[in-house]
Amino acid sequence: MRSAIVILTFALGACRTSDSAEADPVPFHPDAGATGATNATNAANEPDFQFGTKAHGVELVNAPPGDVTKIVLAARSAARAHGRAMMVYIGATWCEPCQHFHQAAERGELDDTFPTLSLLVFDADNDSQRLRAAGYAPGYIPYFGVPGDDGRGTSNATEGGIKGPHAVDHIVPRLAPLVEKAK
Repeated sequence: MRSAIVILTFALGACRTSDSAEADPVPFHPDAGATGATNATNAANEPDFQFGTKAHGVELVNAPPGDVTKIVLAARSAARAHGRAMMVYIGATWCEPCQHFHQAAERGELDDTFPTLSLLVFDADNDSQRLRAAGYAPGYIPYFGVPGDDGRGTSNATEGGIKGPHAVDHIVPRLAPLVEKAK
């Protein structure tokens, strides 16, 4: 019965990813203004993440260009140095559940539920090739995944959501146990 409900949920409202990107896709999160974080690289050409700039709550940091596994490992290291859990988050501008979640995080509505969560944000349309090469190839978005020790995707992930005003309520209980694994 439960599997039938999950299948029905995805069929009615989940955002299905596609192997073919649309022409001129719009970036999901054009800047990291909500977190104040930057996505520069240091002299060794390694990603330089400033995770932990938000003392309490969900922190969204846009992933810079480059090798996903290196970026993920650097982000996780920086997040852990600040006592934060780090996960990979894949969304898109056209994905209604993604937008609901992202907006709720930006407004601080999830800060008490996830007081130390940093999300490394990727765009499903713009980053699909490099994500796939690193083992992050969800069938649905939003995608939240705990990276492996090698920076690659693992089975510790959740994907998909429902459309409408209860999208965030549908994501939060599935995300909570993953945040514990990401610490």
